[in-house]
Amino acid sequence: MIGRWHGLAALVALLASAAAHAERPTVAVFDFEIGTTQSTEVTVTDGSGTSSSEVEQSAQTSLLTNKIITELTQSGAVSVVERKKVGQIMEEAQLTQQDLAEASTAAELGKLLGAEYMIFGSVDALRPSVSIEDLAYDAGEQKVMSLTASATARLVETETGEIVAAEDLQVSRSSEQLNPADTSRSIPAGFYRSVLNDLAGKLSSRLVTVISPIQVAKQEGDTVYLARSRLDTGERLEIVELGEEIVDPDSGEVLGKTEHPVAVVEVTEGLANMSKAQIVEWQAEEQRIPAGSIARPTD
Repeated sequence: MIGRWHGLAALVALLASAAAHAERPTVAVFDFEIGTTQSTEVTVTDGSGTSSSEVEQSAQTSLLTNKIITELTQSGAVSVVERKKVGQIMEEAQLTQQDLAEASTAAELGKLLGAEYMIFGSVDALRPSVSIEDLAYDAGEQKVMSLTASATARLVETETGEIVAAEDLQVSRSSEQLNPADTSRSIPAGFYRSVLNDLAGKLSSRLVTVISPIQVAKQEGDTVYLARSRLDTGERLEIVELGEEIVDPDSGEVLGKTEHPVAVVEVTEGLANMSKAQIVEWQAEEQRIPAGSIARPTD
């Protein structure tokens, strides 16, 4: 294994050098896999109403991986290693996702990629439901669709090889179509993509706030200005004020800080350099949000 690492060093020297000078944390996203515990079969139509095909597993994972990379890049909080480079390194080193579970392997791979963090995971389930119902008074038919998607993502700190965040999320969406042209029991491609996009957005949002927490820049009345660009309108965040440091009594290591819930806000506008939010609930007696407080996605 060690010999392989030395042979790969030349491939990523330039990449590692650039990452070392980057101000933002650098993240490498690995291709998601298909989980082994649940069914992931779903039939998708292309919209013509005549042809449909079962979605390939590679298409499912590729769509989710690409969307997570896009969401991370657009957040402006991290730099993302080019997906082609990640695949090249994995292929050259003859590594699989199972190898990333080893702390030493993760650390070595992170150095080669110039990444402080790595993200990998799996699509655990896609559960579709489609029914065609006759409407009363001969009003026609109604197509009722729903799709539930779940995925697991792990965030690894490459310096230590430790998992610093683990997210297991599920999203569901339903839709009704009156007298649809396509009466097959398949899911439209656009509907299918929207569910996976929603799942990827939620996963990336949670992971990026671990790497680079969202900070409050200013409060003005019921309006809160957040130092993070392009947050999704309607997203709810919990604001916490950080307090005293928590220190390990034996090692003296700083473990974190105390946290005091202040308020819940809802994003009203995602701008190019910041986002605006509205306070929807106070959780502290003193209705004041100090600058530097942390905003996190609510459950």
